[in-house]
Amino acid sequence: MRTYADRGLKKISIDFNRDISDSLLWEQGRNDHYREVGEYYPSEMSFPCPRNIELRYLYLDKKVEDPATLKLFEIGNTLEDWFVNRLKKSVEWHILGTQESVTKKINGLTYRGKRDVHVYSYRTGNEYSIEVKSTIPKLYGTKYYTTNWKYYPKAEHLFQHNYYLHENNLIGLLVYIDPFLNIKTFDAPFNQPAFDELTLKTETCHENLTNNTLSKPERTHWGNKICMYCLYKEECKKLEEKK
Repeated sequence: MRTYADRGLKKISIDFNRDISDSLLWEQGRNDHYREVGEYYPSEMSFPCPRNIELRYLYLDKKVEDPATLKLFEIGNTLEDWFVNRLKKSVEWHILGTQESVTKKINGLTYRGKRDVHVYSYRTGNEYSIEVKSTIPKLYGTKYYTTNWKYYPKAEHLFQHNYYLHENNLIGLLVYIDPFLNIKTFDAPFNQPAFDELTLKTETCHENLTNNTLSKPERTHWGNKICMYCLYKEECKKLEEKK
């Protein structure tokens, strides 16, 4: 077998991990993170800490630049695309829409979101609003199993998806998919108290933003580890030190 040297060529190192990470960071850098006070997103309002939500409007240039985090987002997008393509090939489902924009005006505030999947079931004769979420398996010995929230829906996901069920006759479903393409489905019916909580939380954040104040940080969620996942933990810490 002829080597690179025999051909007079220099061997070039190929690193797809590096190239793909660079591509993700470049794409993230192009994203517009501008937010206007008065316009809010149910996907963000579902985050348990209201201060985190408010800081997103105060630090507009703050972006996620962690390749590992961006890859997790990419996994979610890839699994959602796979799920939609599978439904398109099914004789039991008809796709009515994907990534549908859902905008509402409530008490003077604008809410903007995107419904993952809108489908019609030939079997039941009903229309469904589906929220698709990815889940990461954990390895124990030679057996894989997903985090325990695969076995019950996450409260934040129910809170977020509830917005897409307001004032329509769609049936709500939460669908979790892992990279092995295992699927777990949960019923997610409309919950009026949860919707009222969403609007109240949004109105409180709006009032704080317009009055140049901030909510208290909520640090007890997710086993007291919520601050580990906060993009604004350093800014929040500095604000606390000023008090």
